[in-house]
Amino acid sequence: MMSVNADAFFSKRMRQGPEVRGCRFEKMDDDGGNIGSTNLRVLSHPSHNTILMDLKNNHLVEVGDRFQITDGATGVVTQTTRVSSARIVKWRDRYALEVTMDDPLEISHTVDSLSASSDYGPPVKSKGAVTESSVPDLALDLDTICEGLVIEDCHIIDSRVRGFRLYTKGAKILNNHFENLAKPGITLGQSLSWFEGPSAVDILIEGNTFSRVRSTNIYIGDFSVAIGPLSVVDNHNIRITGNRFQDYGGPFADGPKYLEALLSTAIIVRNASDVLIENNEFFPSDMAPSLDPVIVDSSSTSSITLNGNLFEGDTWDL
Repeated sequence: MMSVNADAFFSKRMRQGPEVRGCRFEKMDDDGGNIGSTNLRVLSHPSHNTILMDLKNNHLVEVGDRFQITDGATGVVTQTTRVSSARIVKWRDRYALEVTMDDPLEISHTVDSLSASSDYGPPVKSKGAVTESSVPDLALDLDTICEGLVIEDCHIIDSRVRGFRLYTKGAKILNNHFENLAKPGITLGQSLSWFEGPSAVDILIEGNTFSRVRSTNIYIGDFSVAIGPLSVVDNHNIRITGNRFQDYGGPFADGPKYLEALLSTAIIVRNASDVLIENNEFFPSDMAPSLDPVIVDSSSTSSITLNGNLFEGDTWDL
């Protein structure tokens, strides 16, 4: 599969995650795949358990679905509840999705209360209309996040950006080959700059080979509205086992717009707990800076375990 101006594979808001097996992704000008879901802006809060949300790609909402409410500025999930009813209504000059929940809702900011723009759009494409001071609370359907995703025996090679950006739970990334990428092979964690989520939970990354991936090979971490760091700890139970990282850390031409591209190392862990990094092999490029193969942000992580890893053939622990 080739993609000259966008992501090669895009799967969002599905009740069951796709199975991507035995595919070849080559010469992409954007990500090999973007899989998960999208937050919707809370437009208004007309009653104690009812909100209006953007009507955009959310026609799969069903009674009984679990919804989470997230503070759009901090990334903190403030509440999880279930849908009791949903309908399409008029809001300002357009239609919106009105959802009534089982519980009273704790909403801090809406598009109406902030006197923000009606236009839908992630902050990174809003031309400054959506900033950290003007972003409302966000709503996301936890039953349509492509849970159970499998990516196995694929080749992702010779591309300008990433292999996969994943926003889901219960995913398995097994026995793939990532080669000659300018940005990470795998990125996990919510991205408020694109309104994409949720955070990563119960993820297995096993038996993969990363070769000549120039920035961070696996990046675990969140992005704020301004594409900066967040302090929340929201990615949990991630297993990175039996992978091989070789010739990583060489120079690349694309600018370091995202945190994931700032350090040319194999793995960066931010905004996470209960992460196991075990039985991996690390062989940096001769041109790579002198960095540890795994870098952990101690201010936004807990319970990070490293065991049985080899660095240039020798046992290495953080």
